[in-house]
Amino acid sequence: MQGTLIIWNAPKAFGFIQPDATTDVSDRLFVHISNFAAIDRGNVRLGARIEFTVGEPIAIGKKPQATRAKVLTVNTASTSVNGANALKAVL
Repeated sequence: MQGTLIIWNAPKAFGFIQPDATTDVSDRLFVHISNFAAIDRGNVRLGARIEFTVGEPIAIGKKPQATRAKVLTVNTASTSVNGANALKAVL
């Protein structure tokens, strides 16, 4: 699958990917920096296009998470909100 990294908290090294297949915010997938290959970790930025697989939830009752994440393209335009990056989007 592919999607866009729409939320990224760099200090805590996690964020959420919006899959291309849906615009429903409830379908966003959690992703942690450890789910990226070491070569991609320096390119994880807000707005990046990500290829990933859907993995098991991190805990019982939680939603699935993105695994085997790979950065396809990097967006250099992002903004910082309360120490975390948030993508500006018009919905």
